[in-house]
Amino acid sequence: MAEPALADSLHGIRHAIRTAALAALLAEATSLSEEDTTTLIVAAAVHDCRRLHDKNDASHGDRAALWLTDNADAVWEHFHLTATPRHIVAAATAVRLHDVPYAAFTGDDRMDHCRAEAITDLLKAADALDRYRQPKLSWWPDGALVRTAAFDELRAVAFELVVASERAHLAGLDNADSVFKALAQRGLLS
Repeated sequence: MAEPALADSLHGIRHAIRTAALAALLAEATSLSEEDTTTLIVAAAVHDCRRLHDKNDASHGDRAALWLTDNADAVWEHFHLTATPRHIVAAATAVRLHDVPYAAFTGDDRMDHCRAEAITDLLKAADALDRYRQPKLSWWPDGALVRTAAFDELRAVAFELVVASERAHLAGLDNADSVFKALAQRGLLS
């Protein structure tokens, strides 16, 4: 995390793990290849790692993409994978664009999106599905802002995952264990 205090925040470790899990479910629902699925999960796990605060941190996607590119070997090794230039570019592109609304894409954004369209669209959807952690109903997931049909079918899973993992965290489990427990309770962890 760019700021250690954010590890326990709205955009912290629990959010990163839930987003990675939701990304895997979206990948399965859309029949994404295994190779692209692993790239998507890596991108989801680090997409908010350079946030400076939980408010509107407009450049955090850019910073996280640069960090991912600079630390690609260590990140992929953490997942017991080997980084390749194609995977690094696709993951970094998705991370860079995850917080940019489609309507605000520049010409360069649209060109980059075309090179990593599936991974970008699914990362944006996975991140949006985890918005049930937000305190206002108006901030909750909005299917009109994403581009995957699988989004609506995973809304209930996403809601239950947030509730169960936050409850486990409040009961004393650490960030990762609280999400893993929630995943296991729903039969989503093998």
